[in-house]
Amino acid sequence: MIQIDEAGARRGARISAERLVLLGTLLPLGYKAFDYALIGSIVPLLCWVLGVSLVFGALRAKSLRWRRRCVATWAVLLMLWAIARLVVFVLHLTLGIPEAHVAGQMNAFYLAVSLAHLIVAIWLLARRTRIAEQASAVAGAADAV
Repeated sequence: MIQIDEAGARRGARISAERLVLLGTLLPLGYKAFDYALIGSIVPLLCWVLGVSLVFGALRAKSLRWRRRCVATWAVLLMLWAIARLVVFVLHLTLGIPEAHVAGQMNAFYLAVSLAHLIVAIWLLARRTRIAEQASAVAGAADAV
């Protein structure tokens, strides 16, 4: 059972809210990556695997500096993804892309998801040191056991 601990993961199966958000950023992107892989496009899946590598690198690396860089890199990539989605949304509103597939995707939910990605990315970037330090506390506790 996973317990959420605001103060950070110290022992057992506790996980901090920051680490939970970090891991949670993988879920919607993973869903889309597998969805696109089923229709024949493997590139989103490869990008998602890169994201998983960065996130788990941030959680498992020995060096605090490396963990901080992994979190920062993932946050920047997530931010770029959100900005790209917002640019496509604005272009659709201003230019009116005539494709039915694009028009069906561009709705309030799409905008909300894009803004959520952007907010979470900024939040992760601002808290990268704390996330890295919590990962170090968990790794130290695991080594002691």
